[in-house]
Amino acid sequence: MPIDPTLRLRAETNTNSHWGKFSDPVSRRRVKHYIEHVLPRELECAASDDKEPARLPGSDKQGGVLVLLVGFSVDPLLQSICAYKPNRVVLVLNAQYSSWTGHEFGEDLAGYIAMLPDVAFAEKDVAFAKKNVKFIPLDHDHPSYVFRKLRRELMPYLKRQERLVLDITGGKKSMVAGAFLFGAFADVDISYVDFDEYDPKKRTPLGYSCRIGVLENPYSVFRLREWERVRELYCRYAFRSVGELIDEIILSMDGWFSEHEIQATEGLRGVMEMYEKWDNGDHTGALKAYQAIRSRLAEPGRLGLPTVIQGLGQGDFWP
Repeated sequence: MPIDPTLRLRAETNTNSHWGKFSDPVSRRRVKHYIEHVLPRELECAASDDKEPARLPGSDKQGGVLVLLVGFSVDPLLQSICAYKPNRVVLVLNAQYSSWTGHEFGEDLAGYIAMLPDVAFAEKDVAFAKKNVKFIPLDHDHPSYVFRKLRRELMPYLKRQERLVLDITGGKKSMVAGAFLFGAFADVDISYVDFDEYDPKKRTPLGYSCRIGVLENPYSVFRLREWERVRELYCRYAFRSVGELIDEIILSMDGWFSEHEIQATEGLRGVMEMYEKWDNGDHTGALKAYQAIRSRLAEPGRLGLPTVIQGLGQGDFWP
């Protein structure tokens, strides 16, 4: 069902009233008012919408360590904290935020996090912000630097087998690029706070239309590790294992690749079957396997068909 219209109207009224009172998005008074009067309505709206994909992550994504790329807009970061209910929060900070240093901006944000209700956390006490909000300061935001910095700072959490969510909502593009590469490399959940509605006059997304969810890891979506394994096994003539891996890859292609691309991968699967039979001395079976998939190959003439298959694959004189 869509967002409950009564909740939506209440949230919209709250949001309009809030932005009518405050013009400076980073003022402490504005953020405090947002936490106390607007954020609860926004999350109430998100929780009322159970259509797919869900607007809030499931309970299996909660707890652990939530890493936030921090930009000037803090509202989505606070929404993310309330959605994921972490045990610990790690703030990835730029060196400078206008007239504030990164550390000063981080201290302010840690103070806002301490204001969040207890229900926003898996575990919280009065000293939560000081004990469980950590900073990762960045000297600059070049993607390769961000990747190395996050790898050095965050891998210890993973080695301790702590669940980690990396929220890339707040970072500038160069920071997001490096963080996304780290998330893909480390195979951690990469999260983003999106919005269905935007106010062009106020130039701000409408928080009650937030959609918080985990992005697909490109290593998983495109099965990059499996393709590398395919290459390795092929070079070892392990054609049966290659075929089994390609079967797994084909199952994950739907929705991301065209029918033509899927058929091409199925053709590759047939080529592996042909090579497996050839390697086992079944030249007749190898030729039949080639004939079965020849029409699905984009350029059949480029396929390295072993000469022995052409010479011994026809007729019944070869076992």
